[in-house]
Amino acid sequence: MVIFHILMSPFLILMNVCSSVIQLNFDVEVVAISDGPPPPPNYFAQIDLNGDGALDKAEIDAYFEKMGHPVPEELWASEDKNGDGKISWEEFSGPKGTEPPSAKEDL
Repeated sequence: MVIFHILMSPFLILMNVCSSVIQLNFDVEVVAISDGPPPPPNYFAQIDLNGDGALDKAEIDAYFEKMGHPVPEELWASEDKNGDGKISWEEFSGPKGTEPPSAKEDL
């Protein structure tokens, strides 16, 4: 267990507290140790809601709406290189991991 002691000025506390020492107790669990930086986020997987290995207009619109931004006008022209209306893993220029996702098989 790790114990952190935080000293606070009584003037910063809105309540009338007699003591200026607060003790917070934290349980800490180490889940991974690495010498390098964490891997970049896989935005392709985050946007590909149906897991079919391609990003369609509805998925792109939903992602940008969730982020609170409009879809950039030039996105489809720059990303959909073959003009099929979908952005494949190979076409996607953002952070996407090292291997393409395996598309869900039709049952």
